[in-house]
Order: sequence, then C-alpha cells, then structure tokens
Amino acid sequence: MARRLVALLVLATLLGACTTADDPQDGGAASPSPSPSGSPPDSGDRVAVVVGPSPTVPPGERAAQLAAAEALADLPDVSELRVVEATSLGFVEDLALVLADDGFDLVCVVGTGTADRVERVARERPLTRFCSTDPLAHDPPTNLVVVGLDLSAVAAVAGAALGVPGGPVGLLASPTTGELEPLALALAEQLPPLPSPAPSGTPVPTASPSPPAASAAPTTAPTPVPPPPPRPRVLPLAAPTREGQARGLVDDVRGSGAAALVALGGRTDSAVATAADAATPVVGIADWLVDAEGQLPASVLLAVVVDRRAVLLAAATAARSSPGAAPALLGIEQGVLEVLPGTLAASEAAAERALALLQRTVG
Repeated sequence: MARRLVALLVLATLLGACTTADDPQDGGAASPSPSPSGSPPDSGDRVAVVVGPSPTVPPGERAAQLAAAEALADLPDVSELRVVEATSLGFVEDLALVLADDGFDLVCVVGTGTADRVERVARERPLTRFCSTDPLAHDPPTNLVVVGLDLSAVAAVAGAALGVPGGPVGLLASPTTGELEPLALALAEQLPPLPSPAPSGTPVPTASPSPPAASAAPTTAPTPVPPPPPRPRVLPLAAPTREGQARGLVDDVRGSGAAALVALGGRTDSAVATAADAATPVVGIADWLVDAEGQLPASVLLAVVVDRRAVLLAAATAARSSPGAAPALLGIEQGVLEVLPGTLAASEAAAERALALLQRTVG
C-alpha cells in the first residue's frame, strides 16, 4: 500500500504541470524557465534542457519532463540550468543549436519522438555534449549519450498485471516507440498459461485384458507427457497516425476477440483508452494515458508510472561522466517503474500482480 501511495503522489506531481498542448506547426518563441534562485557559483557546467513539443511528445509526458528537468539543478558542479519548451520538432533543433552556440556545456533534449533531432544537432556541434532520453537514437555520435525507458520492461509489467485473460491480448505500438517484436515477446513471456480444459464426458469402460502368457516379458507403458498449456496470443497492432482513428482501432481489437489492450503508442494512447471500455481493459504508461486534465480514462486497468526524473538524471550524469557511452535502457531492475491501479473492478488485483513482479525483479 505504501508503494501504491508513492505512485499516486509521483503521478500527481508529474501531471500537475500539464499545460495546453501547443500547435506542432507553431514556431513561436521558447518559454525558458528561471534559473535556480541565488547567485550561481563562479565555476561549474552550464546545463540546458529542451523539452519536445506536443503532440509529438504526449502532453502528460511533456509535463513530467518539465518537472524532471528542474532536478538537474541539484547535480554537483552545475552553475546554471536553463529549461526551454519547443513548439515544433523543427524548433527543437533550433533551440539546441542556439544553446550549444551560447556556450552551454551540456544540452539535453527530452521527450518521445525527438531522437533524430538531437542526433542531427549533435553531429553539427561536435564540441558540445548532448544527452537524450528518447531510446530510439539509432547511431548517436560520441558527444551524444542516450539513456531511455525500456518499453519491453513496461510490456512485462503489463503482462503480469493482466493475469490470465480470456482471449488474445492486443499490443498497440507506433514507430516512435520501436519495433513490435521485442515488446510482444516481453508481454507474452509474462502472461500466465491458460488453464487446461477440464476432461469432458465419462470414460468408456474397456474389457479386462487377458493375462500375459508365462513366457512373455513384463512391459511398462510409457507415461504420456501432457502438452504445455497454451498462452494467450499477442496481437501486434500499429498505432493510428491520427487520434480520430482511435474508435476504429478499438473496434478492430474487439473484432479480433482480444480480451485486453496493452497501449504503448505514445501520442494515441489517451484517445484509445477513452474509446475503450470495461470490456477491453487497457494497460499502459500513466503519462501517455492521461487526458488533457491529467485524469486516467475509466477503462484503464493499470497505469505504469515512469520516474522521468531518474531517467533524465541518469542521462545527464552519464553525458557528463562517460562521454561516448553506448545507449542504455532503464526498466524494472533500475527501479524506475511503479504502478497505479485504474478504476475497474479488477484493478487492485492487477496492481498486486504487477507489484509482485517489480519486487521480485528489483530484489
């Protein structure tokens, strides 16, 4: 119960900063946050954070990233922290370039869907250190360190939470969240096997066999090995490109007989969860599922809370201490995931199953 209360408090803190989503085509001015109060020390790194735009970055995640960015002021030897919000993906690049040219020692670009932008800027400014929390950076240069969320870990938590569903499980993802295959595998490995069917009918009696002849050697019949019980199927689903298609996607999920939906599509998850209902419970990432008011839709069985602050701190620390480090993913073992029950009748039991997995894995 204490862990669940922490999850509630963390989610409330992250989502309390939700702002109205900006027009992705708007190239308006950035909104810098004030630097930490008081006079900065004479020496130390100047650190900047560029937060990606809505709707590319889901509004709930954007608010969480803004709150997480302020924690970088507490890193040792930081003389200045500047946080700016981009209103378009193109503006992400412009802001990062300006900050690099202004002499900032470290420029972090955060938010789902911004990986290719920060990669491009890092190549253009090889003397500046960069960090990213978008794990889809494919070939980062040595001055860019990437530390992101392991979505396969989220899929595993979702599988544990679902228990034994009464049918296939739909898995919703999108190009901004990576390939479906590893997510589907992580989900399937945690779904408990379906119960074996009960024997039907009454066995037909058979005649007693004749006693073997005296000369025949006794034989032992091999013990039949029952096949392993089947697991629920995972149905990979591509996220729609427009939120208006959410209802059609949910209808397709129901038509396929899916008993639940694991939503890892980012910008579409809130609309899909709103279009679903108790007949198709949804599991996903909390700050991707919340609506514009920061509330979870009624159809959510379980929300996975991501510690965006811990992920960003890890990325910034690695960029300052280990330049050229390979991309890293954080998940269950690193303690960056928590769970929050939804409002459905089975939500408490789902949360208990998910917490059991977290506790076993973290140790």
